[in-house]
Amino acid sequence: MLRLTFYCRIGIVPLVGCSVVAGQDHGHKNCLLITHTQFKSAVIVCAPDSKAQESWLTALRDATKISYKNTTSWEKLVEELESRGVLLSEEKKMYEEKLLAEAQARQEEHCRYLCLERAKDELEKERERLIRMTKKLKDDLQSVKNELKITNETKRTLEQEKISLNAKTEHLVSNMQVSNLSNSIYKTKN
Repeated sequence: MLRLTFYCRIGIVPLVGCSVVAGQDHGHKNCLLITHTQFKSAVIVCAPDSKAQESWLTALRDATKISYKNTTSWEKLVEELESRGVLLSEEKKMYEEKLLAEAQARQEEHCRYLCLERAKDELEKERERLIRMTKKLKDDLQSVKNELKITNETKRTLEQEKISLNAKTEHLVSNMQVSNLSNSIYKTKN
């Protein structure tokens, strides 16, 4: 009795070294004969119709190129790729979290920048206001200085006029006294 155990977790039957041909068996038209030097007799697989037979023939001939060693190697490769995929997924998640944190930090930085820009604009407006106020105060100070200069010049002029008037007044007083004295002398003589 022929007993075959095909162990394959990924669904591929390793038939390396086997010969697969289309044939017939005891009234079944659409059969496939699988033979190998280690088999005592052929393994017969029947298909329901010729189309299914062709499909099975192609699949089983492809399976003759696959060995058990290849299937286990393939399984290991798939496991490695899956574990690598998990690692890449974790790495991707880590990078996404970093990018999200960086994007949030940049957003906060942008908000701070906008706040600083607004503060800068307000300070610039205040600076311009202070410049205008300083200019006005300087102009007012210059105006006061000019007025003070004019006032001082007027004061000096008035003091000079006062001195001049005092001198004239003294001169007139002395003239009047002389005139009064002359009149009194003249009256006393007459």
